Amino acid sequence: MLMKKFVLYLCLFSVSCFTAWFIKVRPMENVIAQENPSTDPTVQTNQEPRLISPEEREVGPTHGKVRQELENTDLALEQASEEQTRETPVETPSSSPYSESAYARILKEITYDVLDSQIVQPPTATSLQKRISLRKTSFKYPFLIVEESVRVHQDGREVVESAQALVATHVMVNFRPGADLDTARIRLDAIGCSLKEKIADDIYLVTLKGKPSIETHFGKRAALAQIDDLFEVVEPDYFMTIVKTPDDKRFSSLWGLHNTGSTGGKNDKDIDGPEAWDLSTGSKNVLGAVIDTGIDRNHEDLKANMWTNPGEIAGNGKDDDGNGFIDDVHGWDFANDDNDPFDDNSHGTHCAGTIGGVGNNGKGVVGV
Repeated sequence: MLMKKFVLYLCLFSVSCFTAWFIKVRPMENVIAQENPSTDPTVQTNQEPRLISPEEREVGPTHGKVRQELENTDLALEQASEEQTRETPVETPSSSPYSESAYARILKEITYDVLDSQIVQPPTATSLQKRISLRKTSFKYPFLIVEESVRVHQDGREVVESAQALVATHVMVNFRPGADLDTARIRLDAIGCSLKEKIADDIYLVTLKGKPSIETHFGKRAALAQIDDLFEVVEPDYFMTIVKTPDDKRFSSLWGLHNTGSTGGKNDKDIDGPEAWDLSTGSKNVLGAVIDTGIDRNHEDLKANMWTNPGEIAGNGKDDDGNGFIDDVHGWDFANDDNDPFDDNSHGTHCAGTIGGVGNNGKGVVGV
């Protein structure tokens, strides 16, 4: 038994020694090969075989030169790249200041030049900045004042959350009943303004004389507002535009308005919303009443279109308009019999969005 173990250990030792010798010697041995062998197996050569070293076998007489040239080329390219990196600053793509709403894109397209721009600093570090600019445009009234609400991120990136444009050189006024136009002309001339054309009953355009500027516009608007014995309302002439397809983020899901078949429906089985908007986008003089679970009147897609009762004074505890409901400023909650018709179920808000959701604000849905 002892002899068998000795023979087994001896065999294992011999195999180990041979393996170590093979690994050490094999890379160093020379291999016989022919120089420039023919690629045609039918052609015989009389050239004498020569010894090729392991270095030549790895690279080859011709490939060694090519390999060295490639290494030199790579090194040169690497050095050139490093020099270019040191000399040329890395350019970062500039981000558009707009959130690219359809309204904002049209404003950019019609703008020839920004003549002046002012920033109204926010009261706190987290507030939105208000940017006001005077622009020369291709619009019928070429000078527009653009008001933007801008949020500046820590990395310096600007996002315009809302924008509106208004004519810089005139405003609209609504005369009080019985106001004398001749008296109005005299008082307007005293503050550098003049009465322009009539738009509707008691509604006129008032020209702001002088060179267009941000200061001139807002200064004269404030002066006009002080003539409240003649003017019931003084307001800007806002720049409005019709966009057939709104930029609201969930518009593509509103297949009832515009069905492209993308959500599994049938193409054009809809009420032709964009086609209708090309003719008219409605009017704030048209009121829609929602008899449902109430409305979230602070919703970002409804707030701008919410109705306020002009005949009611909020919070005075009186029925100012005499309709039998006290302080019904936004409507009436008939379920709870109070003047707060705020939605407590969300269905009414959904229906209100279908009817009058704000369009082209880059958010949510759009109403009919």
